[in-house]
Formats: sequence, C-alpha cells, structure tokens
Amino acid sequence: MTTYIKKEPQELKQVLSLVQRMRKHEINNNLAARVVPPHLNSATMKKDVDPNALKIGSKEALEYVSWLVNPNRLFDVALTTYDFDLVTLVATQTQKDPKEYVPYLKELKSFASPHYMKYKVHTDLKNYAKALQKLSQSTDDAHFEEALHLVKKQRLYKDALDCYSS
Repeated sequence: MTTYIKKEPQELKQVLSLVQRMRKHEINNNLAARVVPPHLNSATMKKDVDPNALKIGSKEALEYVSWLVNPNRLFDVALTTYDFDLVTLVATQTQKDPKEYVPYLKELKSFASPHYMKYKVHTDLKNYAKALQKLSQSTDDAHFEEALHLVKKQRLYKDALDCYSS
C-alpha cells in the first residue's frame, strides 16, 4: 500500500482495491477482531483478544492509509469506485461529517440509471471528460440533452466526437 501511495502519481485506486479485497475476505470468512469478555474467560477474568482473530483488517489498513494521504482526496477516489460501502468506510475512517456525505450517497443511490449516477460522481469531482464518457453510455434521450449541454459548457467537443462517434 505504501508503494502505491508513494508512487508519482499516486495510485489510490489500487490501494482502495486492496482494502476492498481485504474487506470482502473478512466478510466471506467471518473474520473480525473478536474480543473475549471477562465473564467468558474464566482463567484470567480479563478481557482478551481472540488469538485466532485477524490481526490487521481492512479498517486498520485504511487507518494507516488515511495517515499518508489527504483525506479529501482519498474520499474522492473512493467515490470513483462506485462501492458505497467502501465510500462509507473511508468517510468514517477519515472522520468526515455524516451530515455531508450521507445525503449525497442517498442521492447517488436514488438514480435509476447507473450510468447517470457515475456521470453525477464525475461531474461533482469536476472530471468532465470522464463524466461525458459515462453519460454517453446511457440510452436515455434526456441524458443526451444533458450531455450536449455539458459539451457546450465545458468545451468538450473532441471528447464528444470520441464518445458519440456512432
């Protein structure tokens, strides 16, 4: 993870991909840091951590990454993965205000078209060429009008020719 972060340019999408795989592995194998309460540990009568439990999980890895990377940048890259569980995990780990990101994630989930949702993410991140590419994959005519407006406003004529060549 450190290697991906220290590369120039940073490959944060690869880092989040590793965290995502760790998280899926934890969920599939039911691995978590299990704490044995004192009343179940009759030998020591102290709170212990299960030695068979996972030592470093996705949350610990994400905590490490959040120390090395700008939290806002990490959140933005997490949005481009379109995995809202990962986005929520990153937001809580980087201590973002839930009042800010929860309504935004609900709005994104409410879109019927996944292409329009991806368009909205890239538009909000001001990555207009990528937004146009995602919107061009939609088949809805209303989205074509919005794409036309985006092309005119952001002067994306060359990108529009590539996306709408057919």
